[in-house]
Amino acid sequence: AAFAAGDRERLIEWTLPGYQVLDERFDIPQYQFHVAPATSFLRLHNLKQYGDDLSSFRFTVLAANEEKRAVSGLEIGRGGLGVRGVVPVTYQGRHIGTVEFGPNVDLTTLEELKTEFGYDMQILLERTAAEVATFEGAVGESQGPTGNILLQASTLGTPFFAPESNYSRALAGASGVEHINFEDREYAIYSAPIYDFSGQIIGVVDVISDHTVVVQQQNAQLLLSGGLFLLGLLVVDSSFSYFASRALRPIGN
Repeated sequence: AAFAAGDRERLIEWTLPGYQVLDERFDIPQYQFHVAPATSFLRLHNLKQYGDDLSSFRFTVLAANEEKRAVSGLEIGRGGLGVRGVVPVTYQGRHIGTVEFGPNVDLTTLEELKTEFGYDMQILLERTAAEVATFEGAVGESQGPTGNILLQASTLGTPFFAPESNYSRALAGASGVEHINFEDREYAIYSAPIYDFSGQIIGVVDVISDHTVVVQQQNAQLLLSGGLFLLGLLVVDSSFSYFASRALRPIGN
């Protein structure tokens, strides 16, 4: 009723305490009401910012308002990449807008994934989509490996990248692995496309594995194998010379 009446203060009174509990317990940085087609009415995570038109980049909101159905998935918003869940709101049988919940996909997310799987990770967003959303991520102003993608978050102390061809392939829909040297260490970088809720590619995720120890072990094994091979050749050569000389001596005599 407060939403339908356009009463922000009443809506804040009813919803902010619950949101604060949810955010503290489950890290939910997005809780927002929108007026159709896609105007921010109330951001519980940022009470001072409202009234801005999101229709140029918040397509989950547009779809939920237009089709009167719940829409969810990855999308770039004001705060960067996030998982969006947008649901239509009705009052007394009249559609009045949408409400949205969702976590960000940011450095905190990547750190949790790194802890679970043991790999460094970084997210790079397609520049056009990020700039339309006036993206302000943790490292959103950082230049990526090419001019058309921006670095959003990285678990690396000093971010580094695969060759540009890796990202061109990923933005075209193909994943790929490249091996690079960085600061005297060997790394494998797996680059894969990031798809939004509609299936459009909006960026690239890098999964980075330090192969230094593996490469050192492989090199040591190669050296050992090479040494054994040379030793074997010497033995064979000495044996051949010995038996050949014994076999040919009578003929020589």
